[in-house]
Amino acid sequence: MLQVPNLLYRLAIFNGVRTFRGVSTGGVKTCGIISCIDDTLKGYGKSFDINSKIVMPTTFQSIDISTTHKTNTNDEGTFYMPVTFTTNMMPFQPLNFSFNIKNVNKISSHKMNFTKARNDLLTFAIYGRNFGKVGLEIKTMKFFWELCVLILLPIASYQLSSPSSPSYIGAVVEYSPVHQSQNEKSISVLNAENYLKFIAKASQYAVDIIVFPESSLSMSSSSNKTIARTEAASYIPDPQDNVVPCYDDKEKYASSLKLISCAANEHRMYVVVNHREKVDCSGDGCPADGFLTYNTNVAFDRRGQVIARYRKYNLFGERGTNITSEPIPSTFTTDFGVTFGLFVCFDILFQTPTLNYTRNLGVTDIIFSAHWFSELPYLFSVEAQAAWAYANDANLLAAGFNYPRTASGGSGIYIGRKGYSHVIYENKASNVLVVSEIPKVINGKRSLNINQNMVQTYEFKTAEISTTEENRTGIYLHKTDNLKPYTTELIDLTQSVQNKTICDRGLCCQINLKVKFDESLVKNDTNYYRYRFSVFNGVRSFSGVATGGVKTCGIIHCTDDTFEGCGQIFDLTGNNVKPTTFESIEVLMQEVDKQNTFYMPITFAKDIKPLNASGFFFDSVDSDEAVNHYMRLTKPNDDLLTFAIYGRNFRLDGTEASASSVIFVAPLLILSTILTTLLVMQELSYVGAVVEYSPVKSANGGVSVADQNTENYIKFVAKASEYKVDILVFPESSLSSSPSYIPAPEDKVTPCDETKEEYSTALKSMSCAAKKYGMYIVINHREKFDCEASNSTECPVNGLLIYNTNVVFDRSGQVIARYRKYNLFGEKGINTEPVAVPSTFKTDFGVTFGQFICFDILFETPTLNLTRDLGVTDIVYSNHWFSELPLAYGVEVQGAWAYANDVNFLSSGYNNPKTASGGSGIYIGQEGYVKVISEDKASNILVVAKIPKVVNGKRVLDIDEKELHVVTFNKSEISTSDVSGTGMYTYKTSDLSPYTSELIDVKQSSYNKTLCNRELCCDFKLKMDYDDSIVNEDSKYYRYRLAVFNGTMSFAGAATGGVKACGVIACTADSLDTCGKLFQPDKKFVAPVTFRSIDIRVPRAGSEKNFFIPATLAKNMQPLNATEFSFGIVGPKEAQDYEMTLKKPRSDLLSFVLLGRNFALDGGPVTKGLSSLMSSSSALLWTVVLANTAASPEDFSLGRLPVTHFGIIEKSVIPTTNTNG
Repeated sequence: MLQVPNLLYRLAIFNGVRTFRGVSTGGVKTCGIISCIDDTLKGYGKSFDINSKIVMPTTFQSIDISTTHKTNTNDEGTFYMPVTFTTNMMPFQPLNFSFNIKNVNKISSHKMNFTKARNDLLTFAIYGRNFGKVGLEIKTMKFFWELCVLILLPIASYQLSSPSSPSYIGAVVEYSPVHQSQNEKSISVLNAENYLKFIAKASQYAVDIIVFPESSLSMSSSSNKTIARTEAASYIPDPQDNVVPCYDDKEKYASSLKLISCAANEHRMYVVVNHREKVDCSGDGCPADGFLTYNTNVAFDRRGQVIARYRKYNLFGERGTNITSEPIPSTFTTDFGVTFGLFVCFDILFQTPTLNYTRNLGVTDIIFSAHWFSELPYLFSVEAQAAWAYANDANLLAAGFNYPRTASGGSGIYIGRKGYSHVIYENKASNVLVVSEIPKVINGKRSLNINQNMVQTYEFKTAEISTTEENRTGIYLHKTDNLKPYTTELIDLTQSVQNKTICDRGLCCQINLKVKFDESLVKNDTNYYRYRFSVFNGVRSFSGVATGGVKTCGIIHCTDDTFEGCGQIFDLTGNNVKPTTFESIEVLMQEVDKQNTFYMPITFAKDIKPLNASGFFFDSVDSDEAVNHYMRLTKPNDDLLTFAIYGRNFRLDGTEASASSVIFVAPLLILSTILTTLLVMQELSYVGAVVEYSPVKSANGGVSVADQNTENYIKFVAKASEYKVDILVFPESSLSSSPSYIPAPEDKVTPCDETKEEYSTALKSMSCAAKKYGMYIVINHREKFDCEASNSTECPVNGLLIYNTNVVFDRSGQVIARYRKYNLFGEKGINTEPVAVPSTFKTDFGVTFGQFICFDILFETPTLNLTRDLGVTDIVYSNHWFSELPLAYGVEVQGAWAYANDVNFLSSGYNNPKTASGGSGIYIGQEGYVKVISEDKASNILVVAKIPKVVNGKRVLDIDEKELHVVTFNKSEISTSDVSGTGMYTYKTSDLSPYTSELIDVKQSSYNKTLCNRELCCDFKLKMDYDDSIVNEDSKYYRYRLAVFNGTMSFAGAATGGVKACGVIACTADSLDTCGKLFQPDKKFVAPVTFRSIDIRVPRAGSEKNFFIPATLAKNMQPLNATEFSFGIVGPKEAQDYEMTLKKPRSDLLSFVLLGRNFALDGGPVTKGLSSLMSSSSALLWTVVLANTAASPEDFSLGRLPVTHFGIIEKSVIPTTNTNG
């Protein structure tokens, strides 16, 4: 497992004689805290390798040491002193601690304490010398101090981020700088001192990295441009020189730079500031004063060393400031495993160096210091920041220079396409610290979502930073873009549906609207926004300092019907009303120049913030000829100001700005292309449906079982057609038809049209249903196959092979795919292919599906062939599962597998709760599930959902619960439906005796443990709350155990397989044999245990043959949804771990387990200690006695054992009936 070096601490007391390196001996008395590099005493006084990446996880909020002892004549030769030492090899400053000695009535007391939080402690102790013991032999003496008390109040364990953690803590600063000095201090020093206040405050939140704005530190008071150019400038060390300005006594580094370096060192924090830099020069191009000056970002590491500098390349005027001959991207890598890129303000609108980071260097985290001048409607500060971060899917830490009088300001922390954690734009002089947990991008994905509980803001008062203004107004100052060259058209807000194609200079955009306008809100004295379609394709001027190519399509706001009112905003305190609600907006544009353009989604609302990611969608889909850019409003919005695709055309940079708009008539070919592309882009999802079906098991009035089930299947198809379902999936083995020949897909047969008797009635009927309703349908059917000519396997006497087969019909009823189950669960009489043959099929809605059946899900082939080798992102899964607790409940495994593979997973289950069969759902990979079905009664349920497509490795839409439909068929519709449930769930319980297990003391608020089983060691960190007040003698409540297993298990005798498991499981009592059991419905049940967090880590060694999934289950018999936990691989390649973390408190957990398969052990002997399937001592642990159930012989055939995966079964309950598997 990855071990990150970090300091540990010991309490230490000594009263005796020591040697001073053999030179002499002396009496010593000491009481205090010492640091160690490991958990042994030998680790004291040693240091880590200087090149190690060390974390400082412990912050001492305060320490109090008190010693008392009786005095005697020997004490006249004693002396006591306070010893302090820190990781920067310096003692505490005297103001940071206190030390006192008192002698009263022959009692001597010494007290030492500090109250300022520190995470850099090496030593804090009272150290005494007993001179009366000089020269004596070293020996253990009688304890002399009668009392030594150490009080740590409290010890707060802030874990600084490490390379293996899935996130880090970042902070940005919105800062209103000091512009004038009232004393002898320079403006730069005054601003630096304010910076220190931000850094100190950030250290209280265990911040890893803090970012300050552009130009707010090294400011000059001189009105003379020549003097101002260099007055506040400083030499800045080359990162290769490994300079710590704090320790450098040379005068070449400005005091402001040194102060920041020292603060980074003191608080052990990465700090990024913007500082004017001066560089010596001579010869041509060198100014008369002999200096070049740059607008430079400087990055300090936790020691205060300069590790990066970036010289701004795209200057916004900035007379007297130089640039390098070519843009030079600058990156730095941190000890928490993240590499950052840096750029400054106006750079964000240009190709270099900004897009070099994301397109060429693969940088995912960006530092952005800005002194921005906000402009509407497209380039308000936070509007542009959010758009750039979303388009690049980058973590962006943006810090803004705050000066509302010039429309300057705007800061935020943006998490790429997941949206922002917090943005700030103030209309008053403000000094605000924003702190947020930032999910890392690992292997192209973030394993965490934004956690608003991990976002903090702190606004400094005027008493703390003098530039702060206390009162704000409703007026926001801003610049307005020159919109005269744009093509615009006023939107008629009373027209509810509008589809518009609008063009400017060869660029045509398709904009579709659905809008509601409440005219009753509009009065003579009210203000409300109007809107215009707006398109531009040309060159604009950026405030006269540069020109650049721009392409934009969208909707902009106006304060009245005139063109001149666009880009203006009302006073927020005015009589403003919101009569306009945009129910949907779609914007589409096309770009053929892929290399020299960049597009981003511009959004802005009346709260002076961009829309967050859940409110819109934007993506670019690349084709051979062009890139299609598509943007869509995903939630109704009545606060909108701007909604547009904003593009930069870098080829036109530096050319003359465009004049007035040009009328352009779009050729029919362009319009046709746009409309066709829009139709494709609109299909960013498809409609899928799954079936939880309780089949008919006996003939009725001469109607066969197969015919009755087929009739019921068609009821599901008909109902699904009402919701325009694209694909419908049925369960395994629930059709109960006799084996049928099944056409090979390459033969392109439509059984509905065939008169041959070789195809069963069920097969033909389902083909006809697919054709009638225009729907893809997946069924499971036993297949017979002639084998006289087969050389691949021994042919039975009857000349037929029998397979457990999934069959796929397209919308015309044609068989387009068949898959023969490879991993049989017993299923005597059923054959398999010689090797696993993955099966896929393509649809007319652009999705390729893979398929497998039930027990396959636990094996490497063909399941992982589909995802790992073939890149399949959507799976159809038919199952007849027998649920087992605590690790293999049906929906528990389905959700975990879908999450681990990040696939869309359509699962249909055979429903028979009496034998623990059932479980269906629609799962959207790591986005979570749309709906899960886990019933305690015989049920027939159709689940319909809109399923986001995976496009270029990403889902372009979120789960839309409004598009979820659940239809439960009653008994009059399908006779097998039960009217009501019992609340009792039938299940199998695993044999956990081979596990290493430990009962969790749930009354401890924190519980950390490493538990091992057969060379697998798992790390657990738990935080819990326990409510003792609700527990009495009659109460029923779950206890919890840690459980670890590493070995080979029998899957009910059907197969053996390697299993690795590390997790927390619920038990009905303290003993291990009660784990995996459930309490039945009872008013006496209580839930006193709340898990606030659970963190489980497992080494990833030997990962090629290991596959881990996050198995979770709650008391409602459903898995946790994706927002409640995280799962992924963390750490550097050489030492990676699997990690699973509970992110939201739960008091109803049944299991929370990192569950792994070790395919290398498949087929091997069962690990010693695990009961064998055929053992006479095996016990079947059913909650409901099977003798009292109405299970059919089919349910108990070798193909349908009433257990599945990690358990055992009594041989005597296995009938010999040969039915479909």
